[in-house]
Amino acid sequence: MLGSKSSFGSFGLAYLFVLSVVSVILIIGVLALLSVAASIVMYYGFSIHRAPGSLIVKRGLFTRHEIHVRTSRIQTVTFVQDWLDYLLDRRNIVLEQISHASSRDPEAAAHQRILVPSVRLAETAALLDEVLPNCRVDALEYTPIARRWFYKFALIRTALHALLLLPPLLIPGLPGFVLPLVVLAWPAHMALVYLRWKRAGIAVDGGLVAARSGTIGIRYQVFPAFKAQDISHAQSVLMRRRGLSTFLAHTASSTIRVPYLPTALVRRLVDYCACEVAVSQRSWM
Repeated sequence: MLGSKSSFGSFGLAYLFVLSVVSVILIIGVLALLSVAASIVMYYGFSIHRAPGSLIVKRGLFTRHEIHVRTSRIQTVTFVQDWLDYLLDRRNIVLEQISHASSRDPEAAAHQRILVPSVRLAETAALLDEVLPNCRVDALEYTPIARRWFYKFALIRTALHALLLLPPLLIPGLPGFVLPLVVLAWPAHMALVYLRWKRAGIAVDGGLVAARSGTIGIRYQVFPAFKAQDISHAQSVLMRRRGLSTFLAHTASSTIRVPYLPTALVRRLVDYCACEVAVSQRSWM
């Protein structure tokens, strides 16, 4: 009788676990469908046109929006390419304007960030020639972040997985597949940390500063150096001992942060941006 009760308890835990996983998958699927439906409504009939000194964006299914964007007001351009965009040879582009819109006015706040969806890679440069002349983010030579970033986060993730191993080892009533699941999750997590480390980097070319990041997908943040509002570098005690710093740049629309770069490089980047601001004498608006 005791054996049958123990088997029934294990079966009940396994059933609850499977039910929880299925429920999470269903919820994620429903949210994904709602997100797709919202995107179709917002970006139906999307078109973008160039005009002297500006871009004109038209979109919307039930409510038609026409947005005029002065190219001089664009502070940062973000290129986002997830795994599906990579397979389709496309990317999303976000044009970030001066962010002074009130949080009480969501319509005005939404217009500060203009999303140009699903742009072909070959069309990216032509689209942005007036905003970022001669910008070829894929062809730039990026300085990678230090290997110590990978070591640090690999150790942190390993310690967390070690803690997750304790319940399956100490609680005999848990289903037998929990322990292998935790063990198999560790190399997958390490692979994600490695990919994130390999993606991260920074490059400077023709007055533009480009920061690269991502894990499975890839993300670029690009801004003209003369539009930097504040440039600095930060160090923890351990980073200072290793000659590493975090590069921080603030524009009127966003913050660009690249950690674990050589301190000498970061200082040159800070001096370069400060020199561009002082010498160019160009309005960032």
